Amino acid sequence: MRVTATSPRVMIHTQKTYIACSMTPLRCLSAVLFSWLLLGLPAAVADDPDLQSMRDAWQRGELKDALVQLKGRVTEQPNDVDALRVLASVYLDLFQGAEAEQTLLQAQAAGMPRERVVLPLLRALLMQGKYPRLLDETAIASFSDPERQAELMALRGMAHLGLRDPTAASDVFEQALALIPGQLDALLGQARLALAERRPDNVRGLLVRATPLHPESSEGW
Repeated sequence: MRVTATSPRVMIHTQKTYIACSMTPLRCLSAVLFSWLLLGLPAAVADDPDLQSMRDAWQRGELKDALVQLKGRVTEQPNDVDALRVLASVYLDLFQGAEAEQTLLQAQAAGMPRERVVLPLLRALLMQGKYPRLLDETAIASFSDPERQAELMALRGMAHLGLRDPTAASDVFEQALALIPGQLDALLGQARLALAERRPDNVRGLLVRATPLHPESSEGW
């Protein structure tokens, strides 16, 4: 992964996407990371040459072309869950959180299990600053898998950060790290807390801890 910044635009290059945006590297990269958290596409995508072509365009970073094709696809086939999932990824990479949210809810209505919608939906809500709703969603969601539960808790912590409640955020990040000691969102959330509290040594320590565990994360670097 490579990140280079040329004010005021940020160029993010990953194995999946290449995007330019006018936000900070931290926020711009977050959009890329959001899309990675959509669960892997089923074999049905590979069995469908047209949809696979659209997915390939998204992975090459041809977001506008992929968006046009996928929107046409779901207009013709509104219950195509696989196409909706790829479209949600594209929306997240384009910082279109509201559209990603709508698409994920459409996928759920078309039959996608709720457990496969929750985490990317939470990230779409986080992108939009819908912190109270995110907290409501995490209050009723849970996973038996510790990695997914830790991710859910970390996202809850991010919502508390957005609502300027550092004590609650810190508590939830600790819970996430108790489940998965190297949970990236929780480590970065703690780093943001330390940064806000002007504790640079703590920030450095948290990031030094995060980067070897998640070398793919330019946010940590």
